[in-house]
Amino acid sequence: LMQTLTLFKRRYPLEIYGPVKLESFLKYNMELLDIEPTFEIVFKPIYHNTILDFGEYYIKVIRNLHGGLSYSFRIEEKGRPGRFNADKATKDGVPKEYWSILARGEDVKVGDKIYYSKDYVIPPPIRGRSIVYSGDTMAFDGLIELARDADVLISEATFTSELKDRSIETMHMTALEAAKIAREAGVKILVLTHFSARYNDLTNHLIEARKIFPATFIAKDLDVLTIPYVTP
Repeated sequence: LMQTLTLFKRRYPLEIYGPVKLESFLKYNMELLDIEPTFEIVFKPIYHNTILDFGEYYIKVIRNLHGGLSYSFRIEEKGRPGRFNADKATKDGVPKEYWSILARGEDVKVGDKIYYSKDYVIPPPIRGRSIVYSGDTMAFDGLIELARDADVLISEATFTSELKDRSIETMHMTALEAAKIAREAGVKILVLTHFSARYNDLTNHLIEARKIFPATFIAKDLDVLTIPYVTP
């Protein structure tokens, strides 16, 4: 990736988030491969219970149970005060680049004119959507809390239950364990991923998970999952 971005003459900074040791790892490999990036690299370390605020959404990070440093993540949109009234905004001549700001509940001043968010947002409020990614991990209570009421849980399911002992040895999960976490957390959809290469057919993963949590799916390359907004 660094080579590709340098090849295309990227100029603006690249932010990289990860465990503390990732910075030295990247620098070592870039030096080894003689990569001289054309852009600034801004490394930002993450820790257990880190919360990263990106404006319209945030990411919560927790340490999970796997060999070495391994983390689970919750990506959640911030709630919106209501549905944006695009018709009124168009009629009033509000520049489109300010619509998202008004939709977030913030007022906008353009020249001498002030556009008030309350005039362009129709209640009720809209809850932010959320996705949780387990990463490589064993089942643990902290993942249940992280995934509480999430729209989607993307969970590793390396094994099926007949290899439960193997999952413990390698610090991974079975499809059944992932389903139990989804059920206890009250998520809406469970997407299973990270399967052992020993499985040519993932039907049994789906069968054992759906016995516990019917809204379970197998992740496939290029799949698209649409998460609708939900009002309270």
